[in-house]
Amino acid sequence: MRCSSCAPPTTTAGGRASTLTQFQAEAGLTRANEVWGRNGGDIEFTLHPASNFSTLIKDTRLNRDCVLAPGMDATEIAKKTDPDLDGDGEEATDADRDILCNYTTVGIARSAYAAQRADRVIVYSRGGNDSVKWNSSLGHWVLGHPSGGASSAKGLYVRMPKSFSGTTLLAHEFGHYFHAPHTFRGAPTSQRTGC
Repeated sequence: MRCSSCAPPTTTAGGRASTLTQFQAEAGLTRANEVWGRNGGDIEFTLHPASNFSTLIKDTRLNRDCVLAPGMDATEIAKKTDPDLDGDGEEATDADRDILCNYTTVGIARSAYAAQRADRVIVYSRGGNDSVKWNSSLGHWVLGHPSGGASSAKGLYVRMPKSFSGTTLLAHEFGHYFHAPHTFRGAPTSQRTGC
């Protein structure tokens, strides 16, 4: 396991590093192992020996889900009333979000860091957790601070909130990392009958 509070500082300045402690990380792993060990599971997660909780990593690209564009804050983002910011005819896409808060640079930096450590699952405990989304009922973009985790089979890392000790969230996100989809699906909207 790797978290953004567990690495030596990098050269990119940034704020709001994770405050996850080694105790909290180990508690999260213990809970994940309990979940993954059900019914005879044979996977066990441990804290990587290179993890260092005494030095904060100071890299905005690793500590946040996106980097706000210059001059952007909650007030300025709320002034954006066009859901198609990049003018491509599609509304509220990742490209539109990237104009307000750059997710692409963050994803590339996190993937590059994780790719250099392919012998382990990299887990980012995010200290600064900005995000933007289109709010159709309000008619403008909004700044948010997601509190959940995220991972996917296509990703090289797992994103977690500042603290996840004692919850099953880490076990859940490990599942996505190892290619497991959600087991719940929406009900079908129509049925075929006959031959």
